[in-house]
Amino acid sequence: MTKNALAWIWIVCVLVRMEFLGVDGTCASGETGNTPGARYVLIWADEFNVDGPVCEENWFHQTQIPTPTGWYNNEEQHYTDRLDNSHVHDGLLTIVAKKEKFMDQGLERSYTSARLNSKFAFTYGRVDVRARLDGGSGTWPAIWMLGRNVQEPGGYWYSMFGNQTWPYCGEIDVMEHFGPRNDVISGSAHSPSRYGGNANTKTRILKDFNTTFHKYSIIWDERKIMFMVDDVPYYAYEPSIRDSSTWPFDKPHYLLLNFALGGEGGSVPSDFEQATMDIDYVRVYQKDPLIPAPSAPMHATLKSRAIRNTPTSIFLVIVALGAAFVRAQAVELSFVSRVMAGRFNSLSRQRQIKNRLLTK
Repeated sequence: MTKNALAWIWIVCVLVRMEFLGVDGTCASGETGNTPGARYVLIWADEFNVDGPVCEENWFHQTQIPTPTGWYNNEEQHYTDRLDNSHVHDGLLTIVAKKEKFMDQGLERSYTSARLNSKFAFTYGRVDVRARLDGGSGTWPAIWMLGRNVQEPGGYWYSMFGNQTWPYCGEIDVMEHFGPRNDVISGSAHSPSRYGGNANTKTRILKDFNTTFHKYSIIWDERKIMFMVDDVPYYAYEPSIRDSSTWPFDKPHYLLLNFALGGEGGSVPSDFEQATMDIDYVRVYQKDPLIPAPSAPMHATLKSRAIRNTPTSIFLVIVALGAAFVRAQAVELSFVSRVMAGRFNSLSRQRQIKNRLLTK
């Protein structure tokens, strides 16, 4: 076999290894491009870097009771705008649900908490919220979204756009934790076709949600909503037919952060004192239409191989070819060296024989 043939075999082996093992440095952990990439740009965020109340430019305290008997879903708290229930300190937003008698709007409750509406609404993009939350019976912390057009008295957007009842407005639950299921979080999409207890939803076991900060995310586009924890997908809502019944998600939505007590969180125990949700940041990204898409389609799928990065792959091919050339040159030099060494040994042996004959 010639030296050139050996060199080309080595090149093919390198390229095959790159193709099947995904040696392109893009997604070594198999998370298939689910971190914000070059096409995503940060369009809105709160890093909670200023101690005190939440930033009024970003957030609205929703405190008005929407029904004569209180909050929806049999929740047992009042929401307030007090620092006792929501504040920023040491780079964290903390929402505190606590036990206390509180009278507001003619109704007395035994608990208080906070419910924040973002003063920013958007259609399609990626949402990242890094948070740690308490659990236990009776607790119901949530990071979620509602259609800006929701008819919800007291909400920030109600007077400007509220013309659709729930669930026709759409609801996306980026993360919910229900107290009775102490090691489970869930992501859901509520639409007119499926909502409430029959929503499009999936759960994920997360045993350290109350001791460790995790990044709860969605990627929302024209076709689907992908739910993730720490950049790892666990559910995708992608209806085959997208109409007003299955897809009210083609209009602006806004973010909500709240910590409810009772209702879907279960009964609040008599010895409950307080529970908190700590939020490190809230970030919203969108794709920049001026940045071209990669040559290969970047579909974020639940199970897929690493996405090929074309410039990186080209670079690696060049490196492989260069290495092959060096290897071929080394083979050739080695071959020449062996030939020369053989000729030298042959000449030495001839001289030894000649000297032996002359001495006789």
